[in-house]
Amino acid sequence: MTTPPARYQDLADDLVQRVTRRPSTLSPLLRGLDACAIAQHYHVPLPTAQFVRRAALTRLRRRAVRARRSPADDANGGGRGATSPVLCATPSRAPHETVADDLRARIGRGEFQGALPSRLRLSTQYRVSQFIVSRAVNLLAAEGLLLPQGAAGTFVRPATARGARPSAT
Repeated sequence: MTTPPARYQDLADDLVQRVTRRPSTLSPLLRGLDACAIAQHYHVPLPTAQFVRRAALTRLRRRAVRARRSPADDANGGGRGATSPVLCATPSRAPHETVADDLRARIGRGEFQGALPSRLRLSTQYRVSQFIVSRAVNLLAAEGLLLPQGAAGTFVRPATARGARPSAT
């Protein structure tokens, strides 16, 4: 009777342990974590080796993020957004509030006039999801800084009109 093959997560855990314990002895596996080398080393089919590679890379990335995280991040909610340059400055705040603060400052400096860049472009700049950008834009629209115009886009309200909020009629 043969034993069932190990799950790919178990193989990924083993690979990560081997890589972090003795990186010099596993040079073929370390060269980009080659799926073919993983398949040969663990005697598994190539598709399984590809899953093992992806899972091992994810685990290694998580370890790297945890190693970069400061003790202050742990005290402020686990370092949410620790890889984003905008969000790691204020880890205790919600991401959409941090993006809204930066957009508010940029509007105040006059960087945006007329149409605001697309949500996709802003999400790329801030390294957050489009949903987070949408929440930030909605927050600024509620404050009267932005004027959403549906498919036409979102526009920066002129400084003279910012004091007057739109009527709710």
